[in-house]
Amino acid sequence: MKNILTIIALIALMVVGDMTTASAQKMTALDKSPLDMAYFPARAPFRAFEKDEEKKAGLAPVARIIYSRPQLNGRPLSELIKTGEVYRLGANESTELDVMSAIKIGGETIDPGRYTLYTYSESEGDATLIINSDLDGWGAYAYSQDNDVARIEGKVTPTEESVEALTIMFTENSLIFAWGKSRVEFSVEAAGE
Repeated sequence: MKNILTIIALIALMVVGDMTTASAQKMTALDKSPLDMAYFPARAPFRAFEKDEEKKAGLAPVARIIYSRPQLNGRPLSELIKTGEVYRLGANESTELDVMSAIKIGGETIDPGRYTLYTYSESEGDATLIINSDLDGWGAYAYSQDNDVARIEGKVTPTEESVEALTIMFTENSLIFAWGKSRVEFSVEAAGE
């Protein structure tokens, strides 16, 4: 009986000790720029639900973009993306483009691999999408033009409705970047088409 009481007392001490340790640890706060992903083709994440094998094969991911979504928070877009400066095209870690099989963006063929995305504007109405081979960076602090894989010219289209959080998405044949009252669209297709 004495051994059973000793074992129960030890278990109680371990449980109380674990509870004390768990409550003493500080959890990180919710990031203000949540992480998101965009896939090409856009329905690729749902391929497991497709019953038709031919349609399922057509949903194999060609590329995906992993990015954090900064918010305007009342700031003008021109305060965040400055003309004449390379911008990280997202928040936190550099936005990443994962290419599983060759893809064409704006007519430029991008081979399979991992890349980072940046943008650059010479003037208010233009936007250059920069695909760079530097990896695992933070922002655009270590950006080097020497590692550019492609620079794709685009035009900014004004929109009626404002988009609070940077949004990157693929449609059937476009890659779209929208933020504030601005939108930039590039053609996109699998390189074998």
